[in-house]
Parts: sequence; C-alpha cells; structure tokens
Amino acid sequence: MPNLLTEFDPTISPIQLVPHHGLPDYAKGISDSCMTALQSATAGEKKEGGNMTEINHEWINQKPYVIHDATSDQQTLPEGPWSRLPYNSSNLSIIPLQSCIWDLLSRNSAATIFLNAQNDDGAKLVTLISNIPAFKNNVLVQIHPYVFRDGSEFVNMVTNFTPAIDWKYMVAIVPVLDPDTLPMLAHTPYESLDYDVLYNAGQAWIVSMVETQMRIFGLGFPLSGIGHGVNLNTCEIYDLDNNLVTAPHIKAIFLWDRVLLDLVTWAKKTYPALAIVMVSVTYSCSYDGTRYTNSFHIGHPIKWPEGVESHGRELMAIPGNPLWHGANIIICDRMNDNLNAVLGTKTYTWPDDVDYATRNVRRMAQNTVE
Repeated sequence: MPNLLTEFDPTISPIQLVPHHGLPDYAKGISDSCMTALQSATAGEKKEGGNMTEINHEWINQKPYVIHDATSDQQTLPEGPWSRLPYNSSNLSIIPLQSCIWDLLSRNSAATIFLNAQNDDGAKLVTLISNIPAFKNNVLVQIHPYVFRDGSEFVNMVTNFTPAIDWKYMVAIVPVLDPDTLPMLAHTPYESLDYDVLYNAGQAWIVSMVETQMRIFGLGFPLSGIGHGVNLNTCEIYDLDNNLVTAPHIKAIFLWDRVLLDLVTWAKKTYPALAIVMVSVTYSCSYDGTRYTNSFHIGHPIKWPEGVESHGRELMAIPGNPLWHGANIIICDRMNDNLNAVLGTKTYTWPDDVDYATRNVRRMAQNTVE
C-alpha cells in the first residue's frame, strides 16, 4: 500500500507485507539491505515493486548506518569491526541511514520505511526522525521495552536528546512487546509461570505507551504461536511435537507466547484503530537435548538461563503463520512465500513447513525405512 502511514485502516485495509531488508537476489549478488535490494522493495507499483521495507541499523560514531547481509557478518570499517559481533570484510559499502532513506523517498515519495530499534536506539531514532519533517509520513520507528519499563520512561529518554518540539506528533511509532521482556516488566523471575502477572504487566505496558499521546501507529507482537500449546486450566504445556514440556524455564517461553496471543485479542478490541504488526520469522533454542521453537532472538540483552542454548535465527520464516494470529502487517523474511500465503496461491502447513532440523532429520529417516 502506498502512503501507509496516512492511508492504512486496520479494519478495512488488506494485509500488508513488508520485506525485511528489502528484496535480495543472491544469485545476482544482491545482498539483503544493500541499496539495490531496498530500492527494489520500495520502487512502487509502476516499477513492479512494492512501497515498503524494514531496515536495521547500527550506530557508528553517533550516526546510524544500514546493516546488510542475511547473516549480518559482512560489515567492517577500515579501522576494524564496529559492532559487538564478529564482522568480516565486505566489498559492499556502508550506507548512512539518512542517505539511504533520502534515496528511497526520492524514487518513490509514497514509500514507507520501517526502522527497528531495540535499546536506546529508539529514543535516538525518534529524535533524529522528528528533526526531519520530510520523513513525517514515510518513516516509522519500532521500539522495544528492553531499556524502559513504560511509556513515560520512554518519553523521558527522548526528551533527554534534542527532539523537535512537536516530536510526539511528527514520528509514527510501533511499540513492540517482546516476549522475553514480560518477566522484566512484571518484576518476576525469568521462570515465573504466573500467567495473570505476566499478562497484566504486558497489558499495562501497552496502555502506558498509548497514554503518552505519542503518534502510535500500531502494536508489535513477535509471537510464533507455540503458546497454543499452553493449557491454562490444567497448567500443562506441550511443544510442537505434542510432547509435555516440564522444565520451568522452557515452559516460561511457551507461556510468554500464550500471553502475547491473548494480548493481541485484547488489543484488537481495545485499540481497533491500531495496526497489529508481526514477524514471519521464528527462532529456536535447545535444552537437555531437545530443540524448541521460540519467538525471539538470542536473549540479548536478557541472558538465557543456564543450560539453554540459543540457535538464533536458525528457523526459516514461516509463511502465513502471522495471518492465523491476527496480523495486519507482517515483516517478511521469505517475502515470496509469504505473498503466496496471503494470496492463497500456495498452501503451507505450520509447523510442518518450518526448517526444523531435528524433526526433518527424523522424518527423513522414517521415510527411508518405509
């Protein structure tokens, strides 16, 4: 949809797919988040492209730069790696975020750019965007509660920088409720299985964001659907293979997802004018020899419990999965597959369509025996 921030209505508008890092073509040497990939995603219908993309960034010397490459491991400055992660050399140029956005909007003034900020990046990005009036109806900032506990705390973080006086009106914002932040917001231990406490904490956080009178465009819920395996009546939890989950800190991961599923239902009723934003990618972790699906990344900045190994973004993006859970807008890592799922031109099953190594290896062995 062109002009998403001014034209989208979650009650009547069709579901929107947002290419994560643009539209790469690795066979042609087009990496994700390089300018060619981003330009393809936002070129507009007349040029057989779309109108949206999501961009991830990294701050270098107090300025944001675009991250690219699917593994995020090909970014190095002349003086060496510029992130906490190990980066390798690349012949791809480092793109200043502002220059990138100006380039995309100069090609299609109806494009919408989703920015994703997990820590204090959110306050810095809101400040930056608020001081560029031309970005008002084209740039959206997603913020996460890793470093602030409620809406007023985030507002204070922004005001500590130098935002425009009318920044609350200028910048479109999507608060994203990450599942692994629920215990932090609830002031409970990581392995807490108190559904009501976690649900109330997540609900209060959302309300606090809306009550700031910021320009809230939507609400983000990065869930996978594993919460459907939680039975609140019996307190039993089953994984995707229908096996009973017993370890408290693994049960907690499933419970967080159930909380988000229920909060989506509440949010759609309470704030019908706000878009529900989800992601199509899931992640995985292992504990005691068993692999589990989860809906968040590597446990940063919240540490994983002892004995739990994160496999990061090991699973493929799941086509159509967010559609089942009420998403209006989906950040897509497998753009073509997700488009097929929306249009119904190809069918997928979940979790069977997940690139889930343990299950697939076992099924291959079974098929060989048969």
